[in-house]
Amino acid sequence: MKNVRLFLAVAGLMGAVNARAETDGSTFTIVSAGVNFVQDITFPGSPSVTESFEPGVRVDGTFGYNLFKDPNVAIAVAGEVGFIYNPIDSARTSTGASATVSGDFFQWPFLAKIMLTIMPGSDLSGFISAGGGGVYSRMEVDRVGSTYPGFHGDQTDPAFQAEGGFVYKISDNAGVGVIYKCLMFFPDGIDEVINHAVTASFGMNF
Repeated sequence: MKNVRLFLAVAGLMGAVNARAETDGSTFTIVSAGVNFVQDITFPGSPSVTESFEPGVRVDGTFGYNLFKDPNVAIAVAGEVGFIYNPIDSARTSTGASATVSGDFFQWPFLAKIMLTIMPGSDLSGFISAGGGGVYSRMEVDRVGSTYPGFHGDQTDPAFQAEGGFVYKISDNAGVGVIYKCLMFFPDGIDEVINHAVTASFGMNF
């Protein structure tokens, strides 16, 4: 009888914990899309070559789990994958020569991150996050000035990302928001590649 009472008590506690987890939204997903800017990239050499890029697009998906959540703060761990595309605009050398460039720059980030949300239970909440992982990138250059070199290259490199934004609750389990993301990765022979993105987001708690 004592064991039966203990079993019922444990079962009841587990049910209460599960019910609380469900109402608190222990797991969540976020999808976002918006504009991406790539800072100029300088390739070393004699002379060195600096490429500039046109504004492009960024699309991301995040799946996370709240380690802790109350009406004032939430701490979560999450994974993120995404796709980034920017057309190449022009190139200039350290000697002053310049040329228009026709080409494409693709990036696929895959990241793990920690997220801190302030006032997660309010209609308007703010959050910041930081994390790391990698970026698979591919650059294709079709034309430089009047020449057609047909160059392409791809590689995977370590990456770091910081982000922050605001979310407005539209229902008990969903919200829309605006996010700023700064993504950096570090290819061989280049100091870094830096992206700045501003995206609109939609998220759901489960």
